[in-house]
Amino acid sequence: MSDYIGLIVEGDGEATAAPLLVRRILHEQLQRYNLNLKAFDAHGQGNLTTPGGLERFLELLRRNRDCRAVLVLLDAEDDHVDCPITFARALAVRAQSLQLDKPIAIVCAVCE
Repeated sequence: MSDYIGLIVEGDGEATAAPLLVRRILHEQLQRYNLNLKAFDAHGQGNLTTPGGLERFLELLRRNRDCRAVLVLLDAEDDHVDCPITFARALAVRAQSLQLDKPIAIVCAVCE
């Protein structure tokens, strides 16, 4: 497989939609056309937010040399998320503790 950006998402719907959305945004903003994205379905936000959950997915992507960057997309509208910024920062701290050799972005989406 060629180089790709790994997308870690909550479920089946996001695994289908996220690559299309990210490609469209990068095309519109950066004029990038040939971008390879690969979605990884966490099968629920709880599988990422529980201790060690996010870390397991990131470790899988660390071992894959073709993965050049990671984008974690989560829904921040659930009852347990008081502040999306605090939620994203807490996940970012966990991700940074792994000291991966590739960039990682955490995005917590909120519907307006």
